[in-house]
Amino acid sequence: MTATPSTQEVLHRKRPLAAPIATACVLGAASLYTFVRNPFVAGAFPTCPLYAATGVYCPGCGGLRAAHELMHGHLLEALSLNALVVLGVIPVALVALVWWIGVAAGKDWRVPQLSRAAGWAIAGAVFAFSVLRNVGPLAPYLAP
Repeated sequence: MTATPSTQEVLHRKRPLAAPIATACVLGAASLYTFVRNPFVAGAFPTCPLYAATGVYCPGCGGLRAAHELMHGHLLEALSLNALVVLGVIPVALVALVWWIGVAAGKDWRVPQLSRAAGWAIAGAVFAFSVLRNVGPLAPYLAP
């Protein structure tokens, strides 16, 4: 005779799915909103506070417009608006996919830890992108 699982056991088995499902719902809703809403129209999204205060582009400036263009299949336009966001979608999507598959398979999965060198390399790339999009010979090509 098999024992029926207790409520606590059932909740323990279902709980790991809550975070990936909630994350997928939030990302899906944000993506749908960005897909439908045209970020090129003034007032569709808030203005970047750094750009509004200083006129300097942050690493994320143009990111919503780039995401909008990417979701509509316009890769080159998306890259011209914010290459960092477009290229960052790939590793973020892969980590999310591995997380969702791992949790669905019942594995205890953790976010991969970056080495100190990788963290500094990413921070340096973001900083270099921020500087180059505001000054230097690449500024016209990297500005949103």
